[in-house]
Amino acid sequence: MQQVRTFVIDNQTIEYTLRKRRKQKSYSLAVQREGRITLTVPYWISLRGAEKFILEKKSWLLAVLQKYPQAVSTHVRKKHYTKHKEAARKFVQLRLTELNRVYGYTYHRVSIRVNTSRWGSCSEKGNLNFDYRIIFLPSHLQDYLLVHELCHLREMNHSVRFWNCVALTLPNHKE
Repeated sequence: MQQVRTFVIDNQTIEYTLRKRRKQKSYSLAVQREGRITLTVPYWISLRGAEKFILEKKSWLLAVLQKYPQAVSTHVRKKHYTKHKEAARKFVQLRLTELNRVYGYTYHRVSIRVNTSRWGSCSEKGNLNFDYRIIFLPSHLQDYLLVHELCHLREMNHSVRFWNCVALTLPNHKE
């Protein structure tokens, strides 16, 4: 038996997959790279017993989930995105304009999204995409992401020319 469930720990809604297996002899709590949580328990364990185990592992689980903010339930994630999307868009557009004064590149659309594997990207058509959580990063990382994608407008690779472009505004980018 397998079912997707939600559980609240410290005001954070967590989505996990509960798997009950007949041959399972012990509890197994796993967090995959993308933040998916799976709790596997013996078939005879009740839902209450399974969730009690999650509570016992609360500090470990919350520490691991810090690395995977996307592990929060889809509903909570969408609500957070909706709340911060426009602030992220305004910030990105303003800061891109300031940073692009050095380069003078032409870009087309700027999109703010929920990304799971990257903070930003640049398409062949000159569209720039950024994760909305950029507004929660320290300013030096925000600038690095914006400059990185701006420089891809000129060099769609990570060649020496690309890194020289980045170094025009961020000479200490390697740090």
